[in-house]
Amino acid sequence: MFKAICTSVALAVGIAASASSPQAPSPKGPVEQKYRDTGPWSAVSTTTTSEACDRKGNLCDIWYPTDLGRNPMTGQRTGFQHPVIVWANGTGSASSKYDYYLRHLASWGFIVIASRDLFTGAGGTTIDAANHIIERGNVRGDIFFGKVDPAHVGASGHSQGGATVLRLAVSNAAPFSTFVPIHGPGSFFARLCCGVTNRQMADISEDTSILFMGGFGDRDNARENRAYYDAMTNEATKAVGILNTSKHDDIQGSPDCGRIASCSVGIEGYLGYPTAWFMWKLQGATDVRGAFRLGGEFVRPHPAWNFNQSNVR
Repeated sequence: MFKAICTSVALAVGIAASASSPQAPSPKGPVEQKYRDTGPWSAVSTTTTSEACDRKGNLCDIWYPTDLGRNPMTGQRTGFQHPVIVWANGTGSASSKYDYYLRHLASWGFIVIASRDLFTGAGGTTIDAANHIIERGNVRGDIFFGKVDPAHVGASGHSQGGATVLRLAVSNAAPFSTFVPIHGPGSFFARLCCGVTNRQMADISEDTSILFMGGFGDRDNARENRAYYDAMTNEATKAVGILNTSKHDDIQGSPDCGRIASCSVGIEGYLGYPTAWFMWKLQGATDVRGAFRLGGEFVRPHPAWNFNQSNVR
């Protein structure tokens, strides 16, 4: 029943994209521009597990730098362990619909894994996907042997998947430390599908960090993202960005909308700051924190953005 309700809600949100979509938003500044561009691990490979990777029996799709173990940013030729980002799908949406976004993250040195679960709920299959890739990093002969950094794991998700990663955050679920929910559903449906409420945001661990992303064209979700941000404890690190024109499914662009329902301008506005956030929190990038501080480029007004706020110091 819950699955049917959440699926109906997701479908109700969708409306046909305009034949003449607005242009993609321009970058707010050099940090967004840098991380919007394809990363230095420009060659990205994909694979699918040969057997189930989660408790529901789903396969997992994996995006990874083709040249595993190398770090072109530092000149390290071997021995580099790649941080992990685990993706949670929106209701009824296959991970292949997010290929452009997940491939982009992999170009910045991350191993990205997504269960094919179409109803990610409370996050059990997302945890399983994380553990699957971490375990493969310990198996001799596996392509990921010695290449996975188990201490730096983040999660991102769209729509229901956004609520899923919030559930993982409020549960302080291992092995995750940072989260980027994108167009997460309103509190009623987040509670219904995933067991997470605004009230729980006050109890998040101070070691947790969350970047909330939404779009004003998906107005209810934009309001809810701000509500989640406000409810979240100030002891943890948090930021929220609401793009001005994007709708619910712009994150599925490749990079423009094509024939995607409920899409306005495409994915460009979702590439820079989420990637920068993960680079800061999982790879220690030193040029990102300043962008999220008071007065930094992320929080400054810009025509492409409706609202930006951060407690980064």
